[in-house]
Amino acid sequence: MGVTNIGQQTISLDFKAPGQARLINQLMHGVVPTGIMYGFVLVPNSGANTVTIESSEANPSLMLIADSNNDMSIRCECTANITIPCEVTKRTVIARFSWLEVEDNFVDFYCINELDVEPTDIILGTLVYDGSTLTANVDYSSRTNSPLNTISELDTFFDVLPDLIPSQKISVFPGKAIINGVLVETNSTIEFTMPDATGISNDYIRY
Repeated sequence: MGVTNIGQQTISLDFKAPGQARLINQLMHGVVPTGIMYGFVLVPNSGANTVTIESSEANPSLMLIADSNNDMSIRCECTANITIPCEVTKRTVIARFSWLEVEDNFVDFYCINELDVEPTDIILGTLVYDGSTLTANVDYSSRTNSPLNTISELDTFFDVLPDLIPSQKISVFPGKAIINGVLVETNSTIEFTMPDATGISNDYIRY
């Protein structure tokens, strides 16, 4: 245990710290990445120029979102649908949160221009228009999915298998992996030959 504050440390939460909501919401901020864990499916309503963000008790939606000052993160779970207006120049659906020291303070959902997206916004998806007409399609390519969600969905990891003995050839088959926080995916098989070994040795395959 150190009694000297070296490096201007901030400990969350330290001994006798008050149980304030702000401090609790700062506890894992910057440690656990923000983003959508599941849900928040978008259903465009072309006749009404609105979009419904679907959630229910049976199929809830969950995200971790930072406040607009990027000072804390909060867990937001929705169990009911949200319907918001949209237009051709405001087709990016986002969630935005601003911390206020009041009891009734919730996440806001908007359709905005893509140029107005702020760094702490969670992007749910982008609506697709045909001219000025809202279509039933949704572009999820810019969606802010949590890296933890990406990891949980990985079902095909790199398989490394040796060739038939005796052989020094190794094959790395197609798959996915999180390497240094980045999703790496390959659709091709990589083959290479291990160097000669004398006696007992270990050779490591690095990504």
